[in-house]
Amino acid sequence: MFAKDIISNEGRVSFTAAVKGIKGYADTEFEIKLASFGKINVENAIASVALAVALGIPSEFIVSGLSKAVAPGRMEVFRSDDGKKIVLVDYAHNKLSFEALFENISNEFPSRDISIVFGAPGGKALSRREELGSLAGKHCAVSYLTEEDPGEEDNLKICNELAGFVKASGGTFEVIPDRGDAIRKAINDAGENRIVIVAGKGRETRIKRGTVYVDAPSDVELVKAALSGN
Repeated sequence: MFAKDIISNEGRVSFTAAVKGIKGYADTEFEIKLASFGKINVENAIASVALAVALGIPSEFIVSGLSKAVAPGRMEVFRSDDGKKIVLVDYAHNKLSFEALFENISNEFPSRDISIVFGAPGGKALSRREELGSLAGKHCAVSYLTEEDPGEEDNLKICNELAGFVKASGGTFEVIPDRGDAIRKAINDAGENRIVIVAGKGRETRIKRGTVYVDAPSDVELVKAALSGN
């Protein structure tokens, strides 16, 4: 069992699964198109194919399953109807996840620059603000700084702190305290040669303000609405 003819084109990944010499399963090859983003997922996919084959699952069900399988809120890709605007939603919220995200984006979309929507939580991991701001300033054409669970801290103060670190790393930024407004602005500003990252909240439907969590649209909902012009 192995993968061959791996193709990755702006986040769309396909490969041929070659099945050889497995008892009870005829030698065959079939094309897999992944719903999940990036060439990084091919190893996981071929492992899933091997397990499914070992269990005797027909290839058409394997192909169908992997064409739909995603981890909700984790590197989910959304596109405008004309395919020109691309937005990636991810839970990335610390140094390691930001570094991995920027590396994957640069590999998968080498012809596009990057903009990012993100914030930082209030009252904890204060060093994270410098780390995230510095990385965004280094890798992104524009950073849209916004609300992300500010808690009992002032949201605008957090955004301005992040802005200082973005600027110190040579980056350009906009402070837009409302998360929905920030996502809409980032998507509206993006041309055909840019990918927009919306980082931090994924499919979460609550945001911490003060000492309580309040209901809020998920990043996925906000992205879909912005791409449809709402």
